[in-house]
Amino acid sequence: MEVFYPDLAGGKQNNFRHASFFQRGLWIKMISVRRLKILQILSQHLDYGGEERIAVKIEDALAEQHELFRYMGSTRRLLGQTPLAPILVPWRAWRNPQVLRDLEHEQRQNRYDLWLVHNALPALSPVVYEVARRERIPIIQYLHNYRLSCTNGFFLNHGKACQRCAQGGFGPAWRTGCWRNSRLASGWMGLILQNMRRQDVFQTVRRWV
Repeated sequence: MEVFYPDLAGGKQNNFRHASFFQRGLWIKMISVRRLKILQILSQHLDYGGEERIAVKIEDALAEQHELFRYMGSTRRLLGQTPLAPILVPWRAWRNPQVLRDLEHEQRQNRYDLWLVHNALPALSPVVYEVARRERIPIIQYLHNYRLSCTNGFFLNHGKACQRCAQGGFGPAWRTGCWRNSRLASGWMGLILQNMRRQDVFQTVRRWV
């Protein structure tokens, strides 16, 4: 998949590493050798933020040369509109069966060349990577925050810098309730992330941006 390799000769590697998300998206567009069919995957948070704005800019840049399609999840939708819906949230965050079916259908119907994943947690769940691995779809993973190594995604614990969960388990997150001020939410997200590490779900990721 040399299409994902920018020309890093002549000192360009440092430039690529320190470029903005928007610039990196442009470089991916410029180095591609053929028109690709790309599925962009994003789990929307409760509040619209910079992550979603950047995703739109990347999509606009790539759409000039490639076919771009979206698959969107939503924390608001995950929480649901009925009183019983929140009860299912932990299980859907662990493994969302609807997302599993949707992505399997999408891939087999449209035969995407690659998936551009911005985030999958909590609304879409790790099944995004499971389906990609099973269908042998390469992923370009954007890292908008530190969620894959930190339950709250910011390496902050109640306002203080913290990286205690980055290399080991997520016990510190559970003990301090650093995500949503909840030990239950922090502990459950920690279990999800730990399970993702254990299953090595990221082997389908060809490039991290």
